[in-house]
Amino acid sequence: MDEVWIALPLEQSRKPREVLGQLRDVPANVRYAPDLRDLFLLNHGVTEILDLPMIDLMTSPMQGTDSLLKAFEDRMLASVILVLISPLMVLIALCVKLSSPGPVWYRQRRHGWDGHEIVVYKFRTMRLPHEKPGRVTQASPQDQRLTSLGAFLRRTSLDELPQFI
Repeated sequence: MDEVWIALPLEQSRKPREVLGQLRDVPANVRYAPDLRDLFLLNHGVTEILDLPMIDLMTSPMQGTDSLLKAFEDRMLASVILVLISPLMVLIALCVKLSSPGPVWYRQRRHGWDGHEIVVYKFRTMRLPHEKPGRVTQASPQDQRLTSLGAFLRRTSLDELPQFI
């Protein structure tokens, strides 16, 4: 989906806000096409498609070569940062491994920009749960599973460093 058009009379001008909320994670141009025949607007993006003027409420920056350039830039910048922080990451990984049994990394599934599921890696900050397989209890601020090293990593956001991978 590249385009979403909202065509409503000006009397229903509050409706596009609801639609924008529902489409906030969709990487598409969202255009509003009110009845503009008697209205003159300044300093608004307006696009005319099929002789119908539309106010540009939100345009996606990720189109064409811009998305390729951003992907290249993201990977290059992350590579440079990874090289610079790798000694710190090795030290943190050793500390996590020595502080409690279990893996060094924690994998978390999240909702990505374009609606696809992504996997985010973090340093593990909690003891392994004693739960049934496939069941995950959400962490709380005073969670007893949090290790002392994990509390420090979270407080300093160092647990987030593996996301550069």
